[in-house]
Amino acid sequence: MAERILENSRTAKLIIAGCTAALIGPPNSGKSTLLNYLAGRQKAIVTDIKGTTRDWIEAVCRIESLSLRLIDTAGLDEKLPAPKDTVEKAAQKKSVQILEQAELVLLVLDNNQTNDRLDERLLGKITKKKIITVLNKCDLPAEFDTGKLPEILSNTVQISAKDGTGIENLLEKIRQICGVADFGLKTSVVFTSRQENLL
Repeated sequence: MAERILENSRTAKLIIAGCTAALIGPPNSGKSTLLNYLAGRQKAIVTDIKGTTRDWIEAVCRIESLSLRLIDTAGLDEKLPAPKDTVEKAAQKKSVQILEQAELVLLVLDNNQTNDRLDERLLGKITKKKIITVLNKCDLPAEFDTGKLPEILSNTVQISAKDGTGIENLLEKIRQICGVADFGLKTSVVFTSRQENLL
């Protein structure tokens, strides 16, 4: 009972303060397209050129009672960029910092690409996060094998950020994983450290 109240309290604080969600994944997987779709306007430049996003871009959208701060990061390459590309290195370093601070991770993968684009080093940085694996470009032939995904990435949803297919399913998953789907006016919560200690 006490643990449930504490969990409800964390959810209440998330609703009040908002949730920061980092959009991460390989370059050109559709992170910027997804951010633009959720924001309802173009915030990030979208092209087929790998590494278009070199700085972080953010937008805020609302999912019923939850305010979601979306941060589109520079694509984290499987291999570090060449030492001479200092701009790209700085962008990737900033992406890692954003990732560490986020409450929620939206790992955007290209459903039209094979699993070998999934960076194992990246997984080590998100093991303790709330994660939704977003398989983007579901309007194209599927090449990605979800059966090979590690357990921590098993919470998947297929979408097309280009035409909006599956977006409602993604939003519902976000509400569920953030704990707001079942949160109501009669939910028991505590707000102060003293109240938490009494439990």
